[in-house]
Amino acid sequence: MNNNVQDLRDILFDQLRNLVDPTKTVDLALAGMVNETAQTIINSAKVEVEAAKVMKGALSIPFIESQEGCQERPYSEPKPAPAPASPLPAPITAAEKEEAVLASGPGPNHPWRKMSARVHRIRG
Repeated sequence: MNNNVQDLRDILFDQLRNLVDPTKTVDLALAGMVNETAQTIINSAKVEVEAAKVMKGALSIPFIESQEGCQERPYSEPKPAPAPASPLPAPITAAEKEEAVLASGPGPNHPWRKMSARVHRIRG
């Protein structure tokens, strides 16, 4: 016996055949213990399968993989996710903010710019 999932299936199906065969006497307490033990083994294998999923196949599961025809997938390093872009604008200095405000408004060739030709000069 290799103690893999196929061996467990064989034992359980033999037990089932004995239970349904009217010519055989079966110890029901023993059959119940076999069933409970098999369920414990299956639950343990489920945990191993979930761990292998999390580790992307880097964990071998002898209970399942020791069956004929099963192969373990090679582990491949996961690709890092790109850093998410910040939803906030980049912080600017007070001088950059003032420059942006002064540069906003109509462009240099806009008609509004030609409406007033006053030049303010401070005498001093």
